[in-house]
Amino acid sequence: MPVQRCGNRRASVDHFSASAKAALLAIVCAVLAPLSYSQQYAGPQPSPMPPAIKAPVDEPYPGGTIGLAVSVTDLTGRVIRVDESIPVQPGELTLLYPAWIPGNHSPTGPISEFAGLEVKANGKSVPWTRDRVNMYAFHIDVPEGARRLEMKFDYLSPLRRRPRAGSRSRRT
Repeated sequence: MPVQRCGNRRASVDHFSASAKAALLAIVCAVLAPLSYSQQYAGPQPSPMPPAIKAPVDEPYPGGTIGLAVSVTDLTGRVIRVDESIPVQPGELTLLYPAWIPGNHSPTGPISEFAGLEVKANGKSVPWTRDRVNMYAFHIDVPEGARRLEMKFDYLSPLRRRPRAGSRSRRT
């Protein structure tokens, strides 16, 4: 390895050239990187919107009778358990939770109290997805051979605050 004298010190010529190369490379990268990065990166992009959900229509249900069993036995937990049976045909199905409640002037359906949705067809679990835009919509791909969907879910009845003694507020 060739050695060169620099004053009283001995230093390697290869060492200087490697560090000089590294410094030059670092400077070039620091100067050019923002230029190329800003040209290629356009910032965060929105996801494409899902297809629109068809508006509900008030007409007789063509599939038959919907079965509904409600259990209001968990009074301390204020949990209402629902078993629902819906006649269906294979294919895509969108179920809508009621958003508009009579007497309200906006979509205030208590979807936050809806919990534990389980969907089955022919005794097997069927996956469901929530719509990315409409929080009241649930998408289900009904499997071939299924004629009914058996659904279970809970409604978590909120506790209402009682007015304090001496308070003039009305009871709700």
